[in-house]
Amino acid sequence: MEPRIGFKASDGARLAGMATRKSGLFGGLTYSAENNLGSMSAGYFADLGGASRGGYYDLLLNRPFVKNDRWNLSGTVQFTRLDSKVTNYYFGVSPGEATATRGPYTPGASTNTTLWFTGQYNLSKRQALMFGANVMRLGGSAAGSPTVERRDVPFLYFGFGMSL
Repeated sequence: MEPRIGFKASDGARLAGMATRKSGLFGGLTYSAENNLGSMSAGYFADLGGASRGGYYDLLLNRPFVKNDRWNLSGTVQFTRLDSKVTNYYFGVSPGEATATRGPYTPGASTNTTLWFTGQYNLSKRQALMFGANVMRLGGSAAGSPTVERRDVPFLYFGFGMSL
């Protein structure tokens, strides 16, 4: 299961006058494999709530850099192929939402690419600090939307985990 975050017209100037896009929960099947070089996961996810009525394929390739009792550091590349229904729901602009500065836009399918660096430092057998960074590059159809501010979307996180 994976969430997709929607938006409201009040979320930003580029979205003013746009209809709300509901957040959705996507679910599906995945196949995972692992060998000495790393791991791979491939899957298909469909919109369980039916807001977009679409789906997407996902491929992740992960390579560990360091893995011992204290440290776990790895890199991942992810390719997500959104079908035209998902891309249009989240990035499209209907004729009724068009303005003088935002024309109608009906995107096709789009492939987003994400590069990840993730890590974990184990403080003890039950506690760990977790951290990571990624940057997602929106595919051409998504990036071409008049609602998109930037094609590359960075994300950083830091957290604490405890095994119960």
